[in-house]
Amino acid sequence: MSQSRPEPIARHRTAISRNDLSLPCRQALADGLVDVGTSVLDYGSGRGQDTARLNDMGIDAVGWDPHFNPNASKDPADTVLLTYVLNVIDHPDERAAVLADAWRLAKRALVVSTRLSWEHRRVQGEEWADGVVTSRNTFQKLFQPDELRHDVETATATRCVAASAGTVYAFRSKTDRLALITRRVAPEFDWTGRTDALSVVSGLVGFAELR
Repeated sequence: MSQSRPEPIARHRTAISRNDLSLPCRQALADGLVDVGTSVLDYGSGRGQDTARLNDMGIDAVGWDPHFNPNASKDPADTVLLTYVLNVIDHPDERAAVLADAWRLAKRALVVSTRLSWEHRRVQGEEWADGVVTSRNTFQKLFQPDELRHDVETATATRCVAASAGTVYAFRSKTDRLALITRRVAPEFDWTGRTDALSVVSGLVGFAELR
């Protein structure tokens, strides 16, 4: 394994063009973390497709990116999206700092997504640090699902929710976290404002999660 790189990693080259919302953004929409009336910060927004499509839907979304949109306002928002950002950062300390910064800006929830270890056949290149440097001089760190959850929980000091493969949520409010879980268990029930019901099922949810 090489110990030095002749040139810096070109992180911006990993930003791809999409014809639709990214999968993590669609998941956050489906789960109600992103909606009309919710402010959204897309932290590391790349070429800005998610931001543009959310705005088209009437959602107040701002995309900040250190390469493509560094002058955008990076103000706190109800929901912060950190979509496929951590996996392109080649220093663990910087990944932790980015996670902490994104959490600082999240008033309600943080959505974190990364590429996972089972994609290793799709990522070819030279082993470097804890990931791979590709022929395009980009870096990819492929996470184990438990590793991603651990890193987010360490940064946020909260218990996270696994939303889908490679995507986890961290909530400021334990009630919001519990409400999401219970909506998934019983989607036909109206949980809006039912703090009494949420308190009743909280013990059962905690028991199930431990197992």
